[in-house]
Parts: sequence; C-alpha cells; structure tokens
Amino acid sequence: MKIEFLRNKNEEEVRALILGFSCKYRYDLHQFTNTTNKFGLISNQSAMNLSDLLKKWTACRPSSVSENILPLLKELEADFITISELDLRNIRKASLNEKDAINQIWSKLINLVCVPKKLTGVAPSKVILIVTNGRLGPALDSHARAVLGLSEISTATQYLSILNAISEDIAAFEDAHPQILIEKLVPKEWQPVFIGRAYDMAVGPRD
Repeated sequence: MKIEFLRNKNEEEVRALILGFSCKYRYDLHQFTNTTNKFGLISNQSAMNLSDLLKKWTACRPSSVSENILPLLKELEADFITISELDLRNIRKASLNEKDAINQIWSKLINLVCVPKKLTGVAPSKVILIVTNGRLGPALDSHARAVLGLSEISTATQYLSILNAISEDIAAFEDAHPQILIEKLVPKEWQPVFIGRAYDMAVGPRD
C-alpha cells in the first residue's frame, strides 16, 4: 500500500491543511490528556470523557457508543501500555508484541465499543487516536478515507498497513523538507500535538 498525501506537498500547503482543521475538534485531545493525567486512564472520569468524545465524533453512527467503556479500558490496559512508545514515526519498526497488542486492541474495540456492534474501522481508529494522545492516527472516518483514497476497513491487518503507509508518507515529506517535523506545523496555540494528531488535522473535517 502507498499513500501519497503529504509527500508531494510543500511546507505551506501542509500548514494550510492543518490550519483548515475544524475548530470544533481542535482541543478535544487536550481535554482527554488532562483527564487521564489527573485520574489515570483506568478511571470513571477517563471512561466518561472517552465516551463523550466518541459521541461528539460520531464514532458509532448509526449505532450508539457502549455504556461499558471502563471495563473495556481495563481489559485493554496492558495492551495500551505495550504500545505506549509507538507513534507514526516508529510504527514501521513495531515489534511482534506491539503488533499483537494492536491486534488485540482492534479486535476488542470493533466488537465492543459500539452497540449494536458496527464492524468498521471508524470507532477503533478514533479510540486509538484518543487513548494514545494522538501518537497513532488519523481517525479513519469517511472524510479521511476519501482524502487518502482508502476504502472501508475492518481488520487490524488493514489498520497496521494503513499506519505503515502513512508513516512512509510523512517520512517522504520530512525527508524532502529537512528540519521540518509535521507536528511543528501545528499552530503554537494548539500545542502540544503529537504526530498522529497532526496528520489527523491535515486530513480531518473542515469548518
């Protein structure tokens, strides 16, 4: 798989794409990070915040977001710890354990986060983007898939393939523009923003 979204663009084109990201969603991950920093990921507060974000982001449409997010987070805690050092720059070097953890996370999310379950990659990709604080992204909703030329996805294998292709796309852009990191093109007032969230902003919803 090859994604050619950033690699043929210049710095100002990418900056403009990020600036065009919908103001409605710019600070959502900051809220979640603040909640997890205060209460921990495995807490009622973080589960409620995650649930609220998934509803706001229409992750399960036309289904509903599960009311049992906390047990799901507890079940996946070890797997999220396993991938805690992964981001879109090093995903291509993910270990077997890290790949297995992503597979476990994806498999649980696609079956349990939406009620009734909705076997698409929208909800799992949004949960992973949120819980990793934007290290792994983007959210693969219909808008992002259209921009990237992707069809609907449903498996962890497809998801990992997409992350690898996006990682290569970012690397091609950054290799062509030395001294530029994609997340540094995000306005200072929106910071801190990690690499997956920066890419999400470039492909995400517009105002």
